Amino acid sequence: MVTKQAFDRFSPLVQNAFRQYINEVVSDTLKGALEEAKRVETGEVNEEPSDKQILRNRFWTQFLGYAKTKTDLHAKASLEMEDG
Repeated sequence: MVTKQAFDRFSPLVQNAFRQYINEVVSDTLKGALEEAKRVETGEVNEEPSDKQILRNRFWTQFLGYAKTKTDLHAKASLEMEDG
């Protein structure tokens, strides 16, 4: 059972950890997009998705599947596997 005292104590920690995680995901995504743009400019296109891309796609596919069971907010959302 979670007490108010425990909730008040851990809530900021969880919020900060979540913000940090989101910032890291966004940073990694942007870094990957920039690297991909450079590869496309130079003609170095990789046909196979990386393990990270496969894992990210699997996560969002499962997340959207679950979200669609709870709300229709994401009903039109879909994922396409990124190239290379």
